[in-house]
Amino acid sequence: MRGKRKPRRGPARRGRKLSNRPAPPPDLSTDAGKAFALRALQERITRAGKEKRVDNSSLYAGSPMYYYCGMCGGLSDVLPESHSERPRRRCGPCQEMLNAGYSEELRTFTVPCPSCGGSGKVPHHPTEPSRRSVTGKRWKV
Repeated sequence: MRGKRKPRRGPARRGRKLSNRPAPPPDLSTDAGKAFALRALQERITRAGKEKRVDNSSLYAGSPMYYYCGMCGGLSDVLPESHSERPRRRCGPCQEMLNAGYSEELRTFTVPCPSCGGSGKVPHHPTEPSRRSVTGKRWKV
């Protein structure tokens, strides 16, 4: 048993990473997950600003086409030149943030309205009067 080595113990082993697998995505339903996602978005924006973009018009015929995310500017899709499907407009992490309620205009996560469910249309309740009075004039709110 000449070639077998004992595993190292102590401080030299503590700092080493045991797995090369990527970390699981954050849970965007919690505040900590949302804060982590916002920090990750900021890192992707700064990283994409430093990377050189591929100019599709300067590539040779038959070269793949490169498409970039509209939120962070990172690479979102690489498709062959003769593709027929639409390229993705957002990269995977940015699309997950949008699905969880991130607003690009406000640059934060929003909570949908409890009365309309996020559609923007307020349902009319029979106990409440309508927006127009009997004479047809609008109420002053």
